[in-house]
Amino acid sequence: MAAKILKSEAFSDKRVEVLHVDRDRDAIYYTQSHEEAPEPIPSALPAQPELPTLSMTTTVIEPAAPVVSAIRSSGAVAALADIPLQALDVVHALVTYKLKHPLADVSALKSIKALVGGKSTLQNEIVGDLHKEFGSKVPDKAEELSLQDLAAVIGAFGGSLGKHTQAQLARLFGSKMPGGFSLSSTRSILQSTYGLGLQRQDALFLVALTMEPPSRLSGNAEAKAWLGTVAEAYAAKAGISYAAASAGGGSSGQAGAPVISSAEMEKMQQKQHERIRQQIQVLAHYVGMDLREGTRLAQSERANTSNLQAKLDHVSAELGDELIDGVRPLFDARKARHFDSSWNWARQEVYELIQQAILGCTAGPTSAPMSIDDATLQRLKNRSSASLLRMLAGSLSILQAANDDSLEPAIKFVSEMRSACELALSKPPVYCELSAPTGPHVDIGRDGTVTYSEIPRPDEPSFVEYVEHMRQPAAPDMPSFVHLKKQPVGRTWTY
Repeated sequence: MAAKILKSEAFSDKRVEVLHVDRDRDAIYYTQSHEEAPEPIPSALPAQPELPTLSMTTTVIEPAAPVVSAIRSSGAVAALADIPLQALDVVHALVTYKLKHPLADVSALKSIKALVGGKSTLQNEIVGDLHKEFGSKVPDKAEELSLQDLAAVIGAFGGSLGKHTQAQLARLFGSKMPGGFSLSSTRSILQSTYGLGLQRQDALFLVALTMEPPSRLSGNAEAKAWLGTVAEAYAAKAGISYAAASAGGGSSGQAGAPVISSAEMEKMQQKQHERIRQQIQVLAHYVGMDLREGTRLAQSERANTSNLQAKLDHVSAELGDELIDGVRPLFDARKARHFDSSWNWARQEVYELIQQAILGCTAGPTSAPMSIDDATLQRLKNRSSASLLRMLAGSLSILQAANDDSLEPAIKFVSEMRSACELALSKPPVYCELSAPTGPHVDIGRDGTVTYSEIPRPDEPSFVEYVEHMRQPAAPDMPSFVHLKKQPVGRTWTY
């Protein structure tokens, strides 16, 4: 449709290139070779004076992935064939990591039980880690199988790292690598410097777990040196070598094409960035802006972070990661649920009490006198509110308007509740100990059986009387059972 429209007379003086998302994918994503590149569209701008150029014939620097393939230096390595991650690699690495031995010292022909040397706790931890990684694929009595046989039983598992190994890698990079040396940046280094694909990178990370540094690495140079050691260990284990890429390496159809050294390209970019930085500094000085303010703040925060990280590393080394993970709080404010319905339950309880009082009045003079226990009354007083008082006042008005003498006890009952709740409205909820003090009581039966029970203490219906009695000495010359001590300012304690 677009091609037909462009053929009309309205567009006869314009040149528009129409590309199809499927047919012209190479042209859209700039992946076609230089020989097949479309001719440049003539520009209407006046010709500019020619600038000195390099002796090379390369005139186009393509973005993204094509740049990587076109500017490989002679020191780069050829991409290695990617192979799926094997279950034996994961099992071997997990067991070695828990044993804290070099990878070469842990034989895959031995069982977990033989490798731990009778340490049942360590054996259970390893089996638990395998269950976290592989789930139900781990067989029963996995500790009695050799690592090789165990991996064979697990079989195919998806070819990627599981939850447990991913968590361990995140912990390794978070606690032992310098800031900025992340997992994603490490993958970029492994791909560009060593030619490793994603699955080979996962296999190398398993080797890295067994070669964890004892403390946090100080900088990127030290981290890259450690990564090089891990890469060599992985190459020895996998039986591979990092071969240098050929000078003509690149996309097909480009044999003999000129190559720009990555070092030269980085040098050119550095110079360009330096000029831009100088221009920014001149403009900032002109408007009175301090470009170093953020840097100084970042340096201060980095120092604080380093101190805190050192403390955390010390705690981790002393207590172990298992304990730290086990005592990590599980509270999440987003999952909190607030229940604020005590006012409604108070109305419900008052309604039930009023109904019971009315039923008691209609039962006749033989019914038991109406009363409310202290615990229920205290509970209502603690939940007193304006709406509760309005409910009690309305109920009282309805009962009084009935002009029924038999409802007089109920009216008195509701009036007492209303008075108590009204007095408590201006006070915060309080706790009152309303239980009755008890004393020990032992009964010895005729057959010698001993029965122990707690009975109410005589003359002590509440704890007020109990404390008052305990304050009294058993004899005039003996101290009391409850000693109330005080310490005047600058003096010793006295009774």
